[in-house]
Amino acid sequence: PTLSVNPQNINVSSAAGAVDYTVTTNSTWTASNNTFWCSITPSGSGNGTLVATYQENTSLDQRIDYFAISVPGLPNANVTLTQAGASPFLSVDPHNQVVGYQSGNVIFVVSSNMPWTATSASDWCTVTPSGNGNGSIVASFDENTFAANRTASILVSASGIPPISITVEQQAPAATLNVTPATRTVTDPAGNTTFNVSSNTVWTTTCDVNWCQGSP
Repeated sequence: PTLSVNPQNINVSSAAGAVDYTVTTNSTWTASNNTFWCSITPSGSGNGTLVATYQENTSLDQRIDYFAISVPGLPNANVTLTQAGASPFLSVDPHNQVVGYQSGNVIFVVSSNMPWTATSASDWCTVTPSGNGNGSIVASFDENTFAANRTASILVSASGIPPISITVEQQAPAATLNVTPATRTVTDPAGNTTFNVSSNTVWTTTCDVNWCQGSP
């Protein structure tokens, strides 16, 4: 019996694909491996081809599969497939979410093959601080009590990759204004009196007579 397999090793990229090894023998042969990410031609008879079909490598680390080709009465022929690690990547979807003025939370989907961190620049919006690989960021926001829209900027970072900026844009409630009492009666000497203002927005006062001035 004879047996040889060439090449001894094949280097491939991180993308999925398939490669061929040439089996030269005058006997029936079998092949085996022990990884989940690569499948091979299990057997053949005489000269033939061993096809190794491999999945995409999403990890940053390279990986190796070992194949043992056997013919009765001969030592195994051992060959390898070396797959490169993936390039680091990071993406977040969506980049912006618009929410109402009430408190609540929204979810951003993170796609990555490495550890990442998230930080919010606004104290009214807190986020999931970190993750590893694919995951999600939960952004929890307080009620907006002021009648103006506001935006929280969130920075998602991973080593060696430009950071990604995402935002939560919170809408404003309806503007409110209430002044009590509606009228006050005062005596004839000069002086001042107070009205209570309840509002969730900026307000100003004007008087239509020159003998009475309101606070600005």
